[in-house]
Amino acid sequence: MKLRSTNRIYIEENFLQLQPIILRGDIAHYIRNVLRLKLNNKIRIFNEFIGEYIAIIVNCDKKEV
Repeated sequence: MKLRSTNRIYIEENFLQLQPIILRGDIAHYIRNVLRLKLNNKIRIFNEFIGEYIAIIVNCDKKEV
């Protein structure tokens, strides 16, 4: 898998590397409906404080990812 082909998402909240991140609202809508990502798809999440990590989608509901 090339990193260029992986979608990149900015997250405002701080996150820890091995902790689950629950995304709700507009970000969840964007991931499910615009990017059309599903279970076990990889995304790159980042912010200016923590840096950038590769995450795997393990739950994908209507309201949260």
